[in-house]
Amino acid sequence: MSAERIGTTPATLAGPAAAPKGRLENLNIASHRVLITPEELKAKLPVTEAVRETVQAGREAVRAVLDRADPRLLVVVGPCSIHDVAAAHEYAGAAARAGRRGQ
Repeated sequence: MSAERIGTTPATLAGPAAAPKGRLENLNIASHRVLITPEELKAKLPVTEAVRETVQAGREAVRAVLDRADPRLLVVVGPCSIHDVAAAHEYAGAAARAGRRGQ
């Protein structure tokens, strides 16, 4: 895939030293990887009935808290992206333990 397809130039992919003077964006890009489309992801990971039920139950629980029908406190926490799966599991475990202490 060429750099032009994703809207960058080879200079921006090379780093700041190769960037044209005055360039302000993408100066520290060393490489890129094109992600699959949402449609491709859905085809690779079809939603099972169990997944559908879990998502629906979670949405209903959040809605109940937001509507004040459920007195629990809703706290949204977590990393915005996961690049280290082991660290994400550790974080999730710590969050779950903290949640149990708060009940």
